[in-house]
Amino acid sequence: ECNSGSFIRERCSMRNLTPLDIVYASDENYVPILGVSLTSLFENNRETPIAVHILDDRICEKSHEQLARVAERYAQKIEFIPIPDLDKLSGQKIDALRWSKTAFARLYLATLAPQLGKVLYIDCDTMILGDLSPLGKMELPERCSCAAVTECMGDKHKENVGLNSEDPYVNSGVMLIDLDRWREQATEELFSAYIRQCSGRIPYVDQGVINAVLKDQIAELEPKYNVMTVCYDFSYKELQHYRKTFYPYSESSYAQAKKSPIIVHFTTSFLSRRPWINAKQTHPFAEKWREYKNMTPWKDTLLWKDQRTAVKKVYEIFFHAIPRPLAVEISGILHSTFKAKKDARVK
Repeated sequence: ECNSGSFIRERCSMRNLTPLDIVYASDENYVPILGVSLTSLFENNRETPIAVHILDDRICEKSHEQLARVAERYAQKIEFIPIPDLDKLSGQKIDALRWSKTAFARLYLATLAPQLGKVLYIDCDTMILGDLSPLGKMELPERCSCAAVTECMGDKHKENVGLNSEDPYVNSGVMLIDLDRWREQATEELFSAYIRQCSGRIPYVDQGVINAVLKDQIAELEPKYNVMTVCYDFSYKELQHYRKTFYPYSESSYAQAKKSPIIVHFTTSFLSRRPWINAKQTHPFAEKWREYKNMTPWKDTLLWKDQRTAVKKVYEIFFHAIPRPLAVEISGILHSTFKAKKDARVK
């Protein structure tokens, strides 16, 4: 293992700089995808001092060495922080549904990384294409303990985690977090209480916890810092029609974020395949992701199989076969009614 904290800070103090602490969370399965995100991070932030901390869910020693090699190529180091039993930490057996329980580790960063103050948490399924130093310099409003990009999420889905239609719903894949404020406000205890209240089954898993507990404490980041796949699948007006809600960003900022993203977030979408899936690619940055993959120790690792159900494959064909306005309308009804009701039954 490499301990990046003291090394990075000693190097930065010599240059009178403050490092940007960046946190990822990964299990063994996602290591190659994490490696691509790290490569893109280092490639596009060569002038920014960075300290990387990885919440480590049983990553093997070989993968540790490979990830360390990625960092060393850019004269960087990585700190691995083992993830303990999250059921014990929360006091409740957690059901992560179809997602990895690893994601819940971000809720306990204040405990798992007591040496850290302000951090930028980034999901593995991202590609960093620009300078992150403005986030390192960003001051959070006094009432806020973190900042994130607001997602265009339907009102019915918001209701599932106790939000009103006018409340913003954020995507937790990129979050600037003031861990000192989380400690002062006993935020982790609030997270655990909500998890227990839901008996460990939370709509939208850890993201649902964050939105429910911190709904009045999240500052808004510009959309360019977390451009989700759905933004490339739908136009500005289509997205609001599809999700049946108001989107808080302007049409110009939406367009600019799509054109020149700082962080591309390869979230799931019924209209697109993620770039590590062996299937036809429609995402405009899929090829760029694969270029970065070819720069990593996992360049020869096989792409994942397309495991969509037959129903999902047929629906995508149906979507493109009918007039687009009708396709968006039907998809919006399915998303805001049937899917929202299915998600509500999680609890």
